[in-house]
Amino acid sequence: MAIETVPPETPTDPDAPDTSAHQAALDRFQLAEEAFKDQRERELADLEFIDKAGAQWPDDIRRAREGNDQGGGGLPPVPARPCLEFNLLRGPMQQVVNTARQAKLGLSFAPEGEGVSRAVAQAYDDIARAIQADSRAHLARQWAFERAAKCGWGVYRLLTEYVNDQTFDQKITYKRILNQASVYLDPFAQEPDWSDGQFALLTADMPLARYKRTHPQTKLASYSDRELTSLGNDLPTWITTSHGSAGLSCRVAEYWEVREEAQTLVLLPDDTTALEADIPAEILAQVERDRGAKLPRRTITGKRQVFWSLLNGVEVIEGPREWNGSYIPLIPVVGDEANLNGDRRWTGSVQFARDAQRSYNYMRSAQVEAVGLAPRAQWLIADGQLEGYEAWWQEANTRNLPYLPYRLQTYAGQNAPPPQRNVAEPAIQAVTLAAAAAKDDLHGTTNMPPVSLGQLDPHERSGVAIRALQGQAEVGSSGYLDNLASVSMIYEGKVLKDLIPRIYDRPGRIVPGLGIDDKRKGLMVNIPYVEQNGKPQPVPPGTPGAEVIDLKAGDLSVTAVVGKSYATRREETSEALAAIMQAAPMLAPILAPFWLDELDFPGAKKLAAIAKKTLPPQFQEDEAGQPSPQQQLVQLQQQMQQAEEMIGLLTKELEKKTQVIETDQVKADATVQVTQLELASKERIESVKAQVELLKAELSANTALQQSQLGAQAGTERVLWGSVAKSVQQLEAHGFQKEQQAAQMQNERDLQQLAQQAEGPRQGGAGGAMGGPGEAGTPPAPGGPGGPV
Repeated sequence: MAIETVPPETPTDPDAPDTSAHQAALDRFQLAEEAFKDQRERELADLEFIDKAGAQWPDDIRRAREGNDQGGGGLPPVPARPCLEFNLLRGPMQQVVNTARQAKLGLSFAPEGEGVSRAVAQAYDDIARAIQADSRAHLARQWAFERAAKCGWGVYRLLTEYVNDQTFDQKITYKRILNQASVYLDPFAQEPDWSDGQFALLTADMPLARYKRTHPQTKLASYSDRELTSLGNDLPTWITTSHGSAGLSCRVAEYWEVREEAQTLVLLPDDTTALEADIPAEILAQVERDRGAKLPRRTITGKRQVFWSLLNGVEVIEGPREWNGSYIPLIPVVGDEANLNGDRRWTGSVQFARDAQRSYNYMRSAQVEAVGLAPRAQWLIADGQLEGYEAWWQEANTRNLPYLPYRLQTYAGQNAPPPQRNVAEPAIQAVTLAAAAAKDDLHGTTNMPPVSLGQLDPHERSGVAIRALQGQAEVGSSGYLDNLASVSMIYEGKVLKDLIPRIYDRPGRIVPGLGIDDKRKGLMVNIPYVEQNGKPQPVPPGTPGAEVIDLKAGDLSVTAVVGKSYATRREETSEALAAIMQAAPMLAPILAPFWLDELDFPGAKKLAAIAKKTLPPQFQEDEAGQPSPQQQLVQLQQQMQQAEEMIGLLTKELEKKTQVIETDQVKADATVQVTQLELASKERIESVKAQVELLKAELSANTALQQSQLGAQAGTERVLWGSVAKSVQQLEAHGFQKEQQAAQMQNERDLQQLAQQAEGPRQGGAGGAMGGPGEAGTPPAPGGPGGPV
């Protein structure tokens, strides 16, 4: 890939224009180095104070206590004074670090939106656990966490490697960064995890001979020692003397650069959105002309790309090439963060405890000096009292003599009192109290009370008091672990979530997975598969029962999990089951097999399997966790009994509904018949009317025909027509009236009969409707049998 030019920058303005990508990287390195110079000095001082022997005394005080064998100015030589160091900070720091070691740290993924299922999220969980277990992620995290707890800042990384030398498949791994001060991040980032940073560098100093073997084709490998020495004057941080030796070393840096393309989002008239670059210009212009106004727009961040390069102080060795993910894979771990008028700084537990530790060292040194160097109490003896007994008194300070003889008179012959000691005790008690106060200050500055370190107060020996103080200690130091979980591991999860579908993208690849119970499994990704003999087997699309783990389907949310290890949870489960069996002995026969299954002594699993066979059928399961045949039979019997009871209830309910339906059906049938009769009557009336009209038309036609044929006989025909017309009218009236009367009578009879049928179910009882057996029959309808006509 060709090297793309990026805007140049200077140490004070990272966005200033420049024409060289390599020079831009060097300028960014210088920018980060200057921005974090004071922070790195504080970090180094804290690390030396706690990890380097002799670093807890200032250099000038240590030199003054070394003494002077020569003396000077007529004075005797100055003897060396104690300069003792009691590193009490390591205890609280190890307590904080070991708390994180005991925690079960992990990542949990959950579906976000409609495009991803819980099965895919579970696959991400299993793959992430396998990645962390195989690459020993806890070592990388703990190395960075320990540094952050001590001096305020640490970092670890994720990278990709080939699975082996015979494949192009890659895997994701965690790596610790040995020298975490070699990481330089964007000083203009605002987020605590640097997720909004635009660049990062990871440097490493290599001996020149190793560099020439590793990168023989580079320009720097061809430089002579004189040229490198001259280059080191111009680039002092890139060409250095390695670890105090005479040989030269050159610095190589991995360089990540984030490139984001700004795009314009347009709000369309139908309330949907689209990128302006994806809309044809003429269509967009036409829509805006029709609306008479421009469509709403806003600038968004487009595609985010991360490019990786390997460079030295002279040239780019490899790249730039696009990184597999969208995030810089360096995971910072922070301690206590503060911002003092723009000066961003991070601190750990050491910085504010240094004075208390120095005070304790000084007081203890003074205590030892006062006790060890205090002079012996002198004897006050008169002149001549020891004559003849000098050997006895010379041994008085080294031997436990039963008595010490002396003379009662001096050389002058005068009587003298017995010899006496001149006792002068140094202020050891005051020094001891000062040392104890310094030790209390040390506990206060680290938020770790003595009980958290196993130092019990005689007045606080109750279990409640001890647990309360230990809980207080955990709260006082839990901020570091919370930062690891809520800041670092959330960003780690984003990086991992972004890399997994890109690295494990080959359809049909079996990806290692690790269940929550720490059991290994294989996951086939991106194609349909079924489980056969515990192994995934690919199948054609549409196969019944097939599953598909599409790692690119939808989006996921990530959370950090801080819990206990599976072994610890097993121990707690066994303890809880034992307590339950002790409190409720009637449950012991049922819970005992499961309690044995959680124990870890040899033969516990076999004993649990034997005990499970003695369980009642409803509690038995096979080795795969499925119900046993006896348990399945009992379950089927219970299900059949429940089904029979349900059928009985449904049958009774059906009978009630059937009676109601039959009554309602009779009413409905009667209503339908009445409606049908009314329609039939109307049809008959309309039919009669139609016949009359037809008869009128025929008579009119015949009349017209006769008039045309018998024009000469007009008078006779008129008389005849009048009589005929009169007869027709009479016939018509008589026929229509008779037909209408018959239809009306028939309609009334039908209506009366239907009414009687409708009243039958309510009044007839068991005798049935329409006057059946067991009831008094209803009178016949008018016009019916026996009724008036």
